[in-house]
Order: sequence, then structure tokens, then C-alpha cells
Amino acid sequence: MSTNHNLERSVTVMHHDKFGDSYDIVKRSLLEWLSPCGTWAAHPMFSEDCPPAFVKEYAAFLGLPMVTAAPVPASAGRNAYFLRLIAWNATDHLFLDPDTGLALSGSGNSRRHVTVEELLAIAEGRAGKLTLVFDQSLTRGSEEERRAQALAKLIWLDEHGVSGLTYSSHANFILVSTDKQVLNEAKHTLLRASLLPIRRFICT
Repeated sequence: MSTNHNLERSVTVMHHDKFGDSYDIVKRSLLEWLSPCGTWAAHPMFSEDCPPAFVKEYAAFLGLPMVTAAPVPASAGRNAYFLRLIAWNATDHLFLDPDTGLALSGSGNSRRHVTVEELLAIAEGRAGKLTLVFDQSLTRGSEEERRAQALAKLIWLDEHGVSGLTYSSHANFILVSTDKQVLNEAKHTLLRASLLPIRRFICT
């Protein structure tokens, strides 16, 4: 397993010795707190083929249907891969679980992240729905530096017509929608259910 020292976390969810760690507990908690907003489906974005038994274990842990267990393809197949999300059940919100999160810049051929351009296309293709992304693509640094990096992604999305908020902690998540009212309702739902301090949330 390769290690990128510029990223807070570089392990992938399909490593059995890591599955069930504190990151996964936060994923499940956030999804449960957001369940009043509607039904959810998971797109795990595995970076390699996974044994069927593990795929079943992962889906059971989250308690969600999975869009696909196919690994993220090389750049040539990425567009078709993400089109599956847009075509998925229109009533579901989506949870994306890339290995290292949301990339603000860089090539789109990494199996370990989703780019802001790809997230924009997903959000626009599923207007009015929520998309939650596990985002560990923040460089090591102070809390202020990390919050500035998260805010830069939110600003980019906002400038392209997608509203978002970031849950800022050791495990970072970004929640987006093309409908600002839907996003605000999700934020209030999350605050009521979790009792998390509002300072943990970053908005534009």
C-alpha cells in the first residue's frame, strides 16, 4: 500500500484491518443523523477489486444499497463510471466514499479521489438531492489552514451554482446540493440529531 505523506489519510476502506475504524463510525453516524432527509445510497469508489464478502460487509455496516462495487476506472472510463450516479434512483441521496476525498485541482485519472468538476456534474445531474463526500484530501497543518482548504472547495462549488457545507474534524465531510434550501434543511437536521457544535461546520 502506497503512502502519501501530504494527506491526512491514505488507507483505503477495503483493507480489512482498517475497516470499522473511527472514520467508518463517523460515516455511519452522519448518515443516520441525515436519514430524516430521505433515503441514501452509497458509492464506495473502491480503488481496486474487492472480495464479494467484504462488499457485503461494507454495505451492511452502512445500511445502504450500493450503486456499484466496481473499482474506479482509469481516466478513459471515469465519465461513464460517474454517469451511474446520475442515473441512480432519483429518490436517493448519495454518499461517496473515495479513498482520499475531494480534489480541488489535478488530473481526473486518480482512483483515489473525486474531483470538484466530477462532484459538480453529479450534483447538477441530481438537482435538489444531497451528495455527501468523505473528504480526507487536506494537507497536514493547523486547523486554520485545513479550514481554509475546505472553504476553498466550497467557494469553487458555490461559484458554479452548488451550495455546500463541510463538517470539519479529524474525519472531514462535505455535503452539497444544487438547492440551497435542501442543504440548509439538511444542516438543521444534522445539528438537531447530532448535537454537534455549529463551529464544526464551514459554509460559504
